[in-house]
Amino acid sequence: MSAAAFLSACGSNDSDSKDDGAKAAGEFGLPAKYVGGEVRIATSVGLAPYEVFGSDGKTIEGYEPDILAEIAKRLGVKLEWTAAKFETILPGVNAGRYDIAINGIFYNEERAAQFSLLNYFGDSSTMLVSKGNPEGITSIADLCGKNVAVQTGTIYPDAVEKLSKENCTDKGQPAMKLVNYNDAAGHVLLMKQGRADATGTARLVADYATHIGDSDFETVPGIDYDKATYAMVFKKNSDLVEPFQKALQSMIDDGAYAKIATEWGLSQSQITNATTEAPTP
Repeated sequence: MSAAAFLSACGSNDSDSKDDGAKAAGEFGLPAKYVGGEVRIATSVGLAPYEVFGSDGKTIEGYEPDILAEIAKRLGVKLEWTAAKFETILPGVNAGRYDIAINGIFYNEERAAQFSLLNYFGDSSTMLVSKGNPEGITSIADLCGKNVAVQTGTIYPDAVEKLSKENCTDKGQPAMKLVNYNDAAGHVLLMKQGRADATGTARLVADYATHIGDSDFETVPGIDYDKATYAMVFKKNSDLVEPFQKALQSMIDDGAYAKIATEWGLSQSQITNATTEAPTP
């Protein structure tokens, strides 16, 4: 599958970026200090379809870079990408090292209290198991006593602990055993080595992994929890939020957003409003 128009740390927008920037200042409310300038983006690279390195080992590719590339084009700015560990990107925004963090980060009230969040995509959570489902997992209850991989710094350690309490220990069954990993694709090794029986992850990731090329994994039908939206993370009250919100909404309205979603096979996860408020359940 080929995704379109990626921006790397050394990349640039097209030759009309100055004109786009002047237009952006009026149409989208982009502050003058950013017109024709750079916006610094932090992400954790290594998990498709969010962000992966291209064939050159440098260019950051994925559906999120595609969305941001189109926003940047409309605003007439360049994107400076930084690949970092997931657990460092939000503190980096707070410290002013980055303008935006993006990496399949769910909107939640705790984050909304600390940052300004812009919703750009929908998703839910599911369980990924090895192909053929050798452990015969068909429900959350089947995971009681099993090893479940969860990525450190994400919602999944808490989410799986909650599932374990509600479906296992509260019913007299053994708790799920959490196996933590740090790297975005660390669950792949854990499951291949038999150290994890399942992985709590985003449905978007699971669906992509099981439908693109040959995969060693599959999702468990019927396991669907914690519906939410993904959000771009800005420093609280950042003056970039409004122009990014308006540019994203213009993409939704004119079909550019749907085109990107379709190219990545993610049409089912589109949103219709680029909001900064908590998503409606």
